[in-house]
Amino acid sequence: MIQWIILILLIVVIVIIFTSQSTPKQSSPTKDFVLAQSKPDWLVQAEKDYGLPMTYPQAADELATFGYPKSQIEKSQIVIQSNLEQIDRDNLQSLEEKKKDPTSNPPRYGVTIASIYPPEEFLANNTGLKLYLPPPPQAGMQPPRPSSYGTVITPDKSKILPTVNYSNLTSGIKLPVYNQNQCGCCWVVSCAVVLDYHLFKQKNELKRITYPNLYTFCVKPNEPSGFSRQSSACRGGIPTDVFIDINDSKTLATIANQPQNLSFNQNNNNCMDMLKDVGNPLLKVESQPFAAKGVIALYNDGKFYLNEKIDNVYSFLPTSQLIIPNQEQVDVIKYLLSTNGPLVVGMNATQANITNYKSGVVNFPGGRPDHAVALIGYENNYWIIQNSWSEKWGMNGIIYADIKSSYLTMITTIVSESTDIGKVVS
Repeated sequence: MIQWIILILLIVVIVIIFTSQSTPKQSSPTKDFVLAQSKPDWLVQAEKDYGLPMTYPQAADELATFGYPKSQIEKSQIVIQSNLEQIDRDNLQSLEEKKKDPTSNPPRYGVTIASIYPPEEFLANNTGLKLYLPPPPQAGMQPPRPSSYGTVITPDKSKILPTVNYSNLTSGIKLPVYNQNQCGCCWVVSCAVVLDYHLFKQKNELKRITYPNLYTFCVKPNEPSGFSRQSSACRGGIPTDVFIDINDSKTLATIANQPQNLSFNQNNNNCMDMLKDVGNPLLKVESQPFAAKGVIALYNDGKFYLNEKIDNVYSFLPTSQLIIPNQEQVDVIKYLLSTNGPLVVGMNATQANITNYKSGVVNFPGGRPDHAVALIGYENNYWIIQNSWSEKWGMNGIIYADIKSSYLTMITTIVSESTDIGKVVS
């Protein structure tokens, strides 16, 4: 009897083992539900749209298309991976904003020319805006009075265009996008964009106009007559110094037929070497007249002034304070963009989180201004800004900044006889 019981139990055990091996395992309905709900639909779709998460091999391939050698990419792998982690975090934050407001256009981040460097290192070498300080105490020198600033700019609102974008000047001709390339000359190249536009208006061509007056400010041994002595080539400077000198001299130092993508690099001293004719006949510096009719800047009293002749650089003191322009100031900025072309503006790049910017609308924070860029237009609720970190950054060198919440400073430009405002002011 006992033998039969043991035999039956053995058969039952064998049947159970066979059944468990041959029958597919079924997941718990509750577990399936949890897995399905771990990523909401908006995040699943966003990961497809944003390419999240990006892997190091993908980033390395993209950086190689920017011209970085494989050895440099491999050497910077830890830095690149750290940037990728930050890119993912920033994109997830933007996606949360998009989820809350589907009509918004938050910034999108990705691999740029800056992604091979630690952000703080890249920003330290690719900014360069200095604060405009009053002159040192001198005998008999009095602080400038508003009456000496020039003429207050009152906008003709009938001339303010609905939208402005100077990135495309005409069919096949674009404003050059410069590359500082580890040189603190943003204060000059932002002015170069403004001058490129004016010279295009005068001559209807751009092939001769790149890096105007960079020779004067980065290479020329003698300082220009309008130099505030606070500007210092690749070590940073003040945009109005460029415009004041050009307005005074009525000339530009240009480089004939210079390749558009030629960049500067403080580290290998090619600010000096690039202008030598030896082995490169394209880099020939020429002087040509420029019909300047004054310099415009935003002052500490919140008004824009046009000064036609600046005898003393220290009498021209634009504000260095970062502000969110009020509606009256926004109207003047839009008027100047509509009638006189691009402007130079200062902003805080260090706190703006833009080294890995790819698209969308950002908010420039307050703080200390450290970077000069070219304001080249506006549309809807954002400014269109051209940076000087090459076309391998942002939207081919362009970034959008929210008009209502972005802090700007040192808003300045030059007036020429080829613009509407230049024809009005005698």
